[in-house]
Amino acid sequence: MKKTVFGFALLAAVLTVASCSKKSEYHMTDVQYPYHLIYADHTIDSLLYITTEVHTVTSDAGWCTVDNSDINSINEFIRTHEGVYNLSALLSLQPNTTGATRDAYIRINAGEYSSVGVFRQMPSLNVTRPMRFYDESLRRDSLMALKVSDRSLTDSVAFTVEGAWELSAPEGSFVTLDKTAGSAGSHVVHFTVPANTGDERSTVLELTSKVGVKENGTYRDYTIVDHITIVQEKVKAEE
Repeated sequence: MKKTVFGFALLAAVLTVASCSKKSEYHMTDVQYPYHLIYADHTIDSLLYITTEVHTVTSDAGWCTVDNSDINSINEFIRTHEGVYNLSALLSLQPNTTGATRDAYIRINAGEYSSVGVFRQMPSLNVTRPMRFYDESLRRDSLMALKVSDRSLTDSVAFTVEGAWELSAPEGSFVTLDKTAGSAGSHVVHFTVPANTGDERSTVLELTSKVGVKENGTYRDYTIVDHITIVQEKVKAEE
């Protein structure tokens, strides 16, 4: 029976020998990190795995490709130096502009001792405030609206992006942002709202992350868009 391990994965570097024995009869291949979720603007990642076997690494998705430039030299080393090896496969990812969640299965092909890692790429950006909820299958997500009181106040939104970002409010919005652009990384943007004098009101902020990917020898720019809704409560009647 073919021994296949399924799991979600992460990626990284090259090759280290964990143990070595010319007469070893111990065989295994295992993908590390059982679950890995990535966002729409990710363009590079890596799959960490452990193996004792000569192997190949393949992807079943066109949007996720494996850098196999070193696989021949790695396999030659494994043939001549039996042992347990900690390895990583570098992945190149296309940004997700499809509007749907998608999966890439990365297979460590080692015959009887094969293993599989799965990368699930969401169609959204990594917004952490307000909260984002996922269904049980982790295929659909929804970003909660950020609700604020009817009073004049300062609050914030937070996100992590892989590219240069911009955040904007519609013209005439009741929300004023303290920052509207920046570079890749984790960010907190504060906003202010005046006191509400009428009914409940809402506005939608637009967040974009711009990343470049090399395709067929040339770089292509992608702009990933997500939206954050802010709702201010209606004015409270005086008691």
